[in-house]
Amino acid sequence: MSRPVKERALPFTRESHKHLFTETIFLLGNGKSRENYNLESLRKHGTIIGCNALYRDFAPDILVAIDAKMINEIDNAGYNDDHLVVVPANRNAGRRNLYRWRVDGFNTSGCFSMKLISQLMKPKKCYMLGMD
Repeated sequence: MSRPVKERALPFTRESHKHLFTETIFLLGNGKSRENYNLESLRKHGTIIGCNALYRDFAPDILVAIDAKMINEIDNAGYNDDHLVVVPANRNAGRRNLYRWRVDGFNTSGCFSMKLISQLMKPKKCYMLGMD
């Protein structure tokens, strides 16, 4: 059985996901600086983009992963069945319900996320937490 893939030049648009295009975006990593912070309190202030294994503790509005092992874990957990997950277009092979985005010049999920934020979402403010 073939798994559906959502490959687009842009992973999502302002029209298809209007609620994600907020004036403020929070980019969350897995570093210690986020450990004692109530991440849920950020929801009322803007869109939350999380990287990699953040989904194990907290469900961001968008999860981003670039590492093949992490993408495989997310897929095996079924997280991408009910949540928006964005991955590089060349790292999707055979996985389901992932939004693929073609972009160059990244080497970490944080960098990939910042490109997504700056090139697609264009908020007025962006805060980073846990990127240590």
